Amino acid sequence: MLDSEDFIKQKNICIETNKKITDNCGIKREFDLYWEYELAGITYKTVIECKDYASKVSVEKIDALIGKTRDIPDLKAIFATKTGYQSGAKIKA
Repeated sequence: MLDSEDFIKQKNICIETNKKITDNCGIKREFDLYWEYELAGITYKTVIECKDYASKVSVEKIDALIGKTRDIPDLKAIFATKTGYQSGAKIKA
């Protein structure tokens, strides 16, 4: 992601690991990666959960990420895994 500064000429990319964000309920939520940049006056915020499970990701794991991000405005979520997703998880995501 940081290398993208070279080909899109975007110089205000911020990437943090183990980022803690307080949601609208006052609960601190932690995410594996936080990626933020501004383009044309709009700030884009994305969290990435990176999981190395032995089996495919279940719909419950996707539900958990959705619930974790629901009370944080303007936040996009990505769930990354090497093992793939169960069919219900793909549909939910």
